Amino acid sequence: MPAGATASYRGYRKQALYALSRICSNSPQHFFQPEKYEDLTIFDDKSKVLEVIQVKDYSDPLSISDFSSPDKSDSFFRRSLQLVKEHPAAIIKIISFGPIGKEMADAWNGDKSARQLITKKLNKHGFTPQESDRLFSCVYIHKEDECSLTDQIFLYLQQSLTGIDPENTFDLLHYWLFKASEKKEVITYGDLIKKINSVGSYLAERATHHQEWFTSIIPVEDSVIGIEERSGLEYEFYQGIGTQYRHILSGLDVLRQDKLLAIDSALDQKRVAVIHGASGQGKSTLAYRYLHDFFPERWRFEIRLIESRQHALKIARALAGHAKAINLPLIVYMDVSPRGIGWPDLVKELSIHKNIYVLVTVREEDFRREYISRSEFEFEPIELTFSETEALEIFDSLSTGKKSVHFLTFDDAWKRFGAKGPLLEFVYLVTQNESLQDRLKSQVTKLNLKIDIPLSKAQKPLLDKGFQ
Repeated sequence: MPAGATASYRGYRKQALYALSRICSNSPQHFFQPEKYEDLTIFDDKSKVLEVIQVKDYSDPLSISDFSSPDKSDSFFRRSLQLVKEHPAAIIKIISFGPIGKEMADAWNGDKSARQLITKKLNKHGFTPQESDRLFSCVYIHKEDECSLTDQIFLYLQQSLTGIDPENTFDLLHYWLFKASEKKEVITYGDLIKKINSVGSYLAERATHHQEWFTSIIPVEDSVIGIEERSGLEYEFYQGIGTQYRHILSGLDVLRQDKLLAIDSALDQKRVAVIHGASGQGKSTLAYRYLHDFFPERWRFEIRLIESRQHALKIARALAGHAKAINLPLIVYMDVSPRGIGWPDLVKELSIHKNIYVLVTVREEDFRREYISRSEFEFEPIELTFSETEALEIFDSLSTGKKSVHFLTFDDAWKRFGAKGPLLEFVYLVTQNESLQDRLKSQVTKLNLKIDIPLSKAQKPLLDKGFQ
């Protein structure tokens, strides 16, 4: 998977926040390794383990049961006892961003009655009284406040090269830590300074290419969708109006998990995936869903307009500067407009960079018209078709409120659909009880009647084919 699952990335945020605060404030001689032992391990310059840290973020008060089943051989408490055997001087910390249960708090603060209760519970899971006492002496529990740590880091960043944009800087550093944790890389204070300087370089690159950023290059950002807006987006989506990323944020699409995994596999192999198919097969919807589920917010971009080959080169230089400065994976998505130009040139330029993944959606006729030689750049083609199996999955996934009352079963809908056509037309039929082809015929007929122009011989065949 090119960039890791977004769920894992989002879940890592508090760990990254804590790790970043420790790197900023600790001695330059210390080394930090996410996921070595627990969530974060701190070493000295002689590879001696100083601290082993587990980060928790629960809305309910923290309790003994939150550390997996204590009787399991790989539970947190068993691992802690093994760690202090191997590294007697190590301090083991539980960092909680949520509330700490009174029993645990009292026990670790030295309250005898609370300790007895915890000891009894641990004893039921096979811990001896001596092991329980060892846990009380080597494990420390500390409450952290997200706002305080964030303010601390922002203050640090404001005094650095990137002080003009600490929030964006933190998000970039956060993702850097996430990738480091995936690879269990060792991080030093010097690495942090180097990365901060890289972020500063990125900001400078973006300023240099300001004509492209936010005009041709648009960040694909998440936002909160209100109830009223969602209603409007829902109407648009099921009417077949062009898909926007906000439709995905509203959860209106039907998950096509096998195709999402196919995109992920293609990008993993070639770093360039080209989704092609007839109009209405859900190419852009699928692409937006992939961006949402597989890449974090600050690392996904959409190309809105390519005016010429020269313009494609300018866009490529702007994105390349970004990727080079940050040295972390990002994804670029482009939906090729009908008879669009310049996109193969842009893909070719971007394919050179190891940290840039490119996702393209293009209509079948444009894909075939724009012959792309794999000698120019390597890519993995993904052809979108619509089968009865997928139609059944979509029919079942649509809620009862979305389906037309005229279709009691999938067989009814599939028979009315005629067992052929694109995904868009099937969804429209199931939700509106009218074929998209019939609606288009009706609209064109009404328009002609309004201006009193009879349908021409050229128009009638188009209507019969449903404008396909």
